[in-house]
Amino acid sequence: TLKYKGLALIGSWYGRMILARTIATGANFTLQDQGFLVQAGYFIIPKKLELAARADLIFREGPSNDGSDYYGGINWYIHGYNVRWQNNFGLVRSYDTVDGTVSGITAQRLWRVWSMVVLSI
Repeated sequence: TLKYKGLALIGSWYGRMILARTIATGANFTLQDQGFLVQAGYFIIPKKLELAARADLIFREGPSNDGSDYYGGINWYIHGYNVRWQNNFGLVRSYDTVDGTVSGITAQRLWRVWSMVVLSI
């Protein structure tokens, strides 16, 4: 995390390996994927009102089954970080397969909007 004069930048990378078994045949298989997240926020009113943006991508093994999320948000810090109201709007794209093959692909494109009050103790 990098913070400077009301600007915050966050980035991360991950990798994982999934060991699984196909229910229909009982065959074992391994899937590997990796991904990253980048996020930025800027206080347009210092320590009170923040604009934010986030993107994350997952590169899954197999054809046509990557996923990505893109969000924008506005956050109002009512009582510092202890009480804040977060509002987000974003696009989620996911292409999931059961066994890493082209057959059985389910493509999803979802718009998400949510609002929440966060209380931290």
